[in-house]
Amino acid sequence: MQEICRKHDILVVADEVITGFGRLGTPFGSDYFGIKPDLMALSKQITSSYQPLAAVMISDRVFEVIAKNSGKIGTFGHGYTASGHPVATAVGVENLKVIEERGLVENAAKMGAILQERLRKLADHPLVGEVRGIGLLAAVELVANKETREKFPEPGKVGGYFFARAQTWPDRAQHPRQPRLLPAADHQRGADRRDAAGLRGDAEGYCRMDRGGTAERLSRTGT
Repeated sequence: MQEICRKHDILVVADEVITGFGRLGTPFGSDYFGIKPDLMALSKQITSSYQPLAAVMISDRVFEVIAKNSGKIGTFGHGYTASGHPVATAVGVENLKVIEERGLVENAAKMGAILQERLRKLADHPLVGEVRGIGLLAAVELVANKETREKFPEPGKVGGYFFARAQTWPDRAQHPRQPRLLPAADHQRGADRRDAAGLRGDAEGYCRMDRGGTAERLSRTGT
């Protein structure tokens, strides 16, 4: 796509709202994919959502056009009521310092490798159609029929069930919503303990959703 845009002199715009500031284990998703955008849309991780803030980064190519024509036809005046808010931008600056000082991009690369490796162990499960992702961005597609990739009749119900189950693991219950930056080895040991407890093994009475959308208790589903 980038090659086609360059060939026809079309600006390349990258949406980095989700992938920016380390989510994929690189500073930006564009770095991971080798893209050199003319404009980048940023938000969320720029303040880690502690404060609402968004930004648009522009390349020299775009800036030079704006600057040159501003001198000819007047200032390129634009903005919103809360643009450049001092509190939001101060939080953004401090947040970026934390990301750099604590090596969070490098840590995301290490943790992302563990996340992708562990999730892909679920790929052969009968309720999983596909496991995909990069770094700390991942998706597990839940299906009613693995061969046909048929979806469940009630969107979100099966996913909601698994989400609720995830909140009941012992370590989650003991430390609800407690942010922690742990070495990769500690997370690996934690994952191994959960496997031993039955996260992936022969968990008795685990649940699947039948075609009617109701919970059906099963024994030894291999989940």
